[in-house]
Amino acid sequence: MPKRIAPVWSAAKTRRGRKRLYLSLLPAIRRIARKSGYAIGVHGSMTRDLDLIAVPWRSGAVMAETLAYRIHRATSRRACTRPGLKRFMRRKPRGRVAYTLIIGPEGAYIDLSIVAGNRK
Repeated sequence: MPKRIAPVWSAAKTRRGRKRLYLSLLPAIRRIARKSGYAIGVHGSMTRDLDLIAVPWRSGAVMAETLAYRIHRATSRRACTRPGLKRFMRRKPRGRVAYTLIIGPEGAYIDLSIVAGNRK
């Protein structure tokens, strides 16, 4: 079993520190996504924000808003309520939705883009 890395919040004040923080959060985010029926991909440099792409990976995947809420609750130092999360949602082309999840007072945030799945 891989060693768990504790989030490094104090380091999030610099570009290099934010990257360390994002890398420390990624295993937990991937675990949450897997349990929720999604696969997570990372794109971008991780110096300003953590850009993630979530794709439904199995039938029975949770709704996009539920995934965003679970990730935010697990990674944020001040998680907002579920209704409050809607303020940070934007509709994107091709049926995607994007959430900006502010996770710390140091300016760290996750830009989560969720690909729409076919709900049957």
